[in-house]
Amino acid sequence: MDFLPRASTLMALSLIAGCFKLVGGSFVPTKQFTVKPRTASDVSLHLGSEMPSCPVSRVGLVTYDAGEASVGGRNPSTDAQALVGLRDYLATLGVDGALEVRCGGTGTTGVGVCQGVAYVCEASGGPGGA
Repeated sequence: MDFLPRASTLMALSLIAGCFKLVGGSFVPTKQFTVKPRTASDVSLHLGSEMPSCPVSRVGLVTYDAGEASVGGRNPSTDAQALVGLRDYLATLGVDGALEVRCGGTGTTGVGVCQGVAYVCEASGGPGGA
């Protein structure tokens, strides 16, 4: 598959640059990790203090702005749209999910913007386990 070499290259470049940015999303890696092919349905979002069932390794900070991702930029967006976009964006990064997800409705960001901590599962048996 040609996805893994491209994803690995993008991850390496993001580590060099210190920040990985696509339209609508930004990722600041804090730890190296193995990129895995993912679809949005493979990615878990954990709001507030919810935790996944697998032991996790926190690998970076992620933000998704649904308004920035819209055609023409800065169109009004909702937190629900940002959560969908965040899940899609995390899948492109090859992580298992995001912890401590907060969106504009919580007062930590603007409406239509979600932030969290990207993670990968450390042990087998979890969503990202071997």
